[in-house]
Amino acid sequence: MTKPITKLRSIEDTAIRLFASKGIKEVTIKDIAKEAECSEGALYRHYTGKGEMAWKLYTREVEKFGATLRTVLQEKGSFSGRLKSAVELFYSFFDEDPLTFTFILLSEYNFPVEKKVG
Repeated sequence: MTKPITKLRSIEDTAIRLFASKGIKEVTIKDIAKEAECSEGALYRHYTGKGEMAWKLYTREVEKFGATLRTVLQEKGSFSGRLKSAVELFYSFFDEDPLTFTFILLSEYNFPVEKKVG
């Protein structure tokens, strides 16, 4: 029964990779389906379209990183120590997952102002 979850994860990973490398506007549902080796219908079972997919993936990843960043910034210790830890978090995030880092960094301006994560 884990196949649908595994396939969804593959679809989302593929979408993030394509969005990061080509930009959201340049990627189509057909591109994602082809790269994820699934039907376009499989994507539409989870998302109404590319825009919804991009937005949900973006907000999920920003919120996940933001929660980690808040934890680092709320630790005890000096401000300079917490700031150093925060900067190290950004560097390690890029080192560990450059595609998601790039996706987050470059995708914000593809969404309407009223959809900004804050």
